[in-house]
Amino acid sequence: MLINFATNLINDYRKERAYRGYSTIVPEVERAEKIQKKVNELKKKMNVSIPVTVMTGTEWAASNSPAPGEQAEIYFPALPMEEIPTTSDCETAILAHELAHLKFDHSSKQYLYSLLKKIMPIIFSLVASTLIIDHFFPTEFANLKFFAKANAIALFFIVVFKDKQHHRVNEVEADTEALKYLNRKEKLARMEDLKAHQLKARQQQNWLDEKIGKFFGTHPSDKSRIEQIQKNIDSSQ
Repeated sequence: MLINFATNLINDYRKERAYRGYSTIVPEVERAEKIQKKVNELKKKMNVSIPVTVMTGTEWAASNSPAPGEQAEIYFPALPMEEIPTTSDCETAILAHELAHLKFDHSSKQYLYSLLKKIMPIIFSLVASTLIIDHFFPTEFANLKFFAKANAIALFFIVVFKDKQHHRVNEVEADTEALKYLNRKEKLARMEDLKAHQLKARQQQNWLDEKIGKFFGTHPSDKSRIEQIQKNIDSSQ
């Protein structure tokens, strides 16, 4: 029973990722073949042993099964959906980053937080129950009701914060690992890509992302990632 529950949870998680934009769409065969070739070359350099298939999606992403050694996928955005055109050098840098995610098995490690998110509705059902009890028995069980509501609210913020924090730690780890296998030209191309993304966000007045991203975002800010690459370039000279 427990095994079935875990299997269903994993399948639900993968379906959820597909729904959020990681699904395969009409393949761009020629581009996919070129990217697959790059992935195969980078895998050897980065010592990534699991099979990796390149597929089209709506954004750059990596996903793998929680079972060790099983098939993994790297998704690249179809050209009409690509907000900022990606140069060949920048493409290599991004692929190295996504392969680093697979190398460190970040997707599997994220399943724990997926499980925690799954139980959040149960927690809020308990809170709703205490509100109903509040209505019919306003003076009874006061301490118990306060305890239940306070803990549910605290748990919610802890899960959200830790989930985002875990994502950011994974992103920094993947960035750091990828830089080990990139040449100067590829690093500079990635910097230009991040600067373009940063400029686009400012033009759209997404200033809030930079302000609270370090606490509630899933990725480090573009500014911190640019600084990390620049430091790496400077230290390599």
